[in-house]
Amino acid sequence: EPYAFTEADITTFANLDIPAAKNGRIHLVDGSYLTWHGTRLAYALNELPLLFFPNG
Repeated sequence: EPYAFTEADITTFANLDIPAAKNGRIHLVDGSYLTWHGTRLAYALNELPLLFFPNG
């Protein structure tokens, strides 16, 4: 099963010295989108771009 990240994990990642943290771009996502093959991949291809490119 994918690890179930929570809001508490955002704090951990937000403190890292990485561009995403410095720019406030840490997001929670359904781990199954990233680790399970099959139909969830289709959902991921639909949902993840909205996080990466919120303005289209």
